[in-house]
Amino acid sequence: VPRRQFVDPYEAKLAATLNYANIVQVHDLCVSASGEYFIVMEYVRGKDLSDVIRAAQLAGREVPPSVAVAICREVCKGLHYAHTKTDVEGAPLKIIHRDISPHNVLVSFMGEVKITDFGIAKASSIVNKTAVGILKGKYGYMSPEQARGQPLDARSDIFNTGIVLYELLVGERCFAGSSDFSTLNLMREAEVTPPTKIVGSIPADLEEIVLRVLSKDKNERPQDALQLEKILGAWAKKNGQGETATELASFMEELLSAADASRDGADSTGVLALASGV
Repeated sequence: VPRRQFVDPYEAKLAATLNYANIVQVHDLCVSASGEYFIVMEYVRGKDLSDVIRAAQLAGREVPPSVAVAICREVCKGLHYAHTKTDVEGAPLKIIHRDISPHNVLVSFMGEVKITDFGIAKASSIVNKTAVGILKGKYGYMSPEQARGQPLDARSDIFNTGIVLYELLVGERCFAGSSDFSTLNLMREAEVTPPTKIVGSIPADLEEIVLRVLSKDKNERPQDALQLEKILGAWAKKNGQGETATELASFMEELLSAADASRDGADSTGVLALASGV
């Protein structure tokens, strides 16, 4: 990957310090003989959630709420680790991913859930300001404060996790305007269509959680990833749901097999190679 494509070499090195089961491991940041930077990353054999959602559409089925909740609980675990990581002296780094989206959450065929692309993450202890007017993140996958260019904390990643949960449940984009500008306005105002308006079978108590996580006011959301994980865990326990990695692996196999059958011979190897993250 050419050097100009990297947000900041420091940020790539920061990502390499994150060593946790729910985060794709960055092994090294290297420079080639021609002066190009490249990243050596963990290889994950699986699919990102955008592929999972697409496969569900191809198969004409919905992602079960229990599966969606199980995946987002694992995302929360990875975020909690990153958000609470400290430097060698024990000072909080206050890392924020800032780009949690279905494209950046991977599910392996073994049922593992891993966050990737910490390349635009920021540690607040580092003075590294974004240029005025430049928003880092994907249109459709920003918190209201991020879309407004305001200072961010962990609650921005919480909001984006809510977007992921929403899209797993309904199979559609949470924020999708007719243009980038209209999408940006939707994100700024957190204008969300209630999930049950799209998929009536979504449990009302789960919809309540989703809408709370997607609150425009960050003070009304769960205040950290661990709190959200506990809220989702309580919902799963209440509803007798206990998705394990083995069950998630079975879901992936069943879903992708069904989607493959609907592709009319299209390539369906189901292998995702991770080669870049910034």
